[in-house]
Amino acid sequence: METVERLPFVIDKFRDAVHALVGTRSGVIDTDTGQRRVVGDSLYQTMRDSVAGLVRDTTGSKGWRSTPPLWLDAEQWIDDVDREVRTWHHDGTGPDHATVNRLHALAELGFRPQDAQWLKDATRFLWSWVAKADNLLDGDTKHKFDLVVACPACSARYTYVIDSGGERKRQAALQVDSSGCVCAECETYWDPSRFGLLAAALGCELPEGVLE
Repeated sequence: METVERLPFVIDKFRDAVHALVGTRSGVIDTDTGQRRVVGDSLYQTMRDSVAGLVRDTTGSKGWRSTPPLWLDAEQWIDDVDREVRTWHHDGTGPDHATVNRLHALAELGFRPQDAQWLKDATRFLWSWVAKADNLLDGDTKHKFDLVVACPACSARYTYVIDSGGERKRQAALQVDSSGCVCAECETYWDPSRFGLLAAALGCELPEGVLE
């Protein structure tokens, strides 16, 4: 009964996560006549653009800004998202828009109580992708920390990643900043409201500045 009663809440959380990844985003830019609100590309589209070395600047009036050419981190992110979403929903039109179409189609589906756990798992995937994309796009503008402890979800302490130069390197599995904590090994995501619970599970204190 509890699952039935909470299903609308779980569905809403899933749809919010879908929108965060593939929905259009709005922001405020500075112009000669003052500030105005504009609608920009989705986070997913911004990551696709970044692979080509160019990203629209939605935080100011500079138009476009450059990113590393053939950005391997972004390319790997897109591949991870596309591959996982393909297992969720097989319909999609065109190689460039299939993931977006699949996620929008999923968000409009009717779900049953027995789908609740899948929705929760999918929502965690979506938010982990959002957090990772934000970190990649923001570069060093956020304070990021390695938590060298075992992930509560998968027990991994370290994971191996391919950096922008194509080199394989070891890093702490748990990566945390002000937008959330994500396990790079299993992709479990904790939003800032759950930092206290995460810290308790890990038996450690929150790094200074994480919630600032």
